[in-house]
Amino acid sequence: MHRFFRILFCGSLICITLFSCDEDFTTLTEEGDGTSDLGCTPNPDPEYILPFTPGSSFTLLQGNCSSFNHLNDLRYAYDFAMPIGTPVIAARNGIVNFIEEGFTDNDHQIDHVNVVTIDHIDGTFARYQHLTHNGVLVDLGSVVSTGDTIALSGFTGFAEEPILHFDVSKCIGDCSSSETQSISFENANPAVVDQEEVRYLAEPFN
Repeated sequence: MHRFFRILFCGSLICITLFSCDEDFTTLTEEGDGTSDLGCTPNPDPEYILPFTPGSSFTLLQGNCSSFNHLNDLRYAYDFAMPIGTPVIAARNGIVNFIEEGFTDNDHQIDHVNVVTIDHIDGTFARYQHLTHNGVLVDLGSVVSTGDTIALSGFTGFAEEPILHFDVSKCIGDCSSSETQSISFENANPAVVDQEEVRYLAEPFN
């Protein structure tokens, strides 16, 4: 299902989503390098929580400024290895702006990525991508709170294994393009999540 909420993002978000699929479909090679620090600046002020249920933990396959394809406008993005059907939670309060949930898992098509986009009060928006078929659990335009379950993870788009792609972005100009933002997580230890091939535990949050 393909639904729109606001004209501002109607055309541009599709472009953003397709661009992200092309750029972020990803996983690291098996070796990994243990780090993704290739010039990104960590943000030590945590305003987000990890996008999965407290008490669960998942491996960061690709993080910020990865040498694979989290570069340039996508440099502050995260890919977590995650079994299909895992609950995905809102990393911050916001309003559901865009939903796509009609694509099937494991078809490996670049532009076939299911996604939920949530707008935040500061003008940023979070993207939760590679969701499973019909796995969106919120309605377009609904208000969500930090920690609400919003979707189920999946294996859509061009991915090598089931993953959750997560980023926080901000529009550039008229929002025909966007740029990911440096963030950290209040319920991760440490708050800066930057070590690839490391399993991160989502701790309880306030």
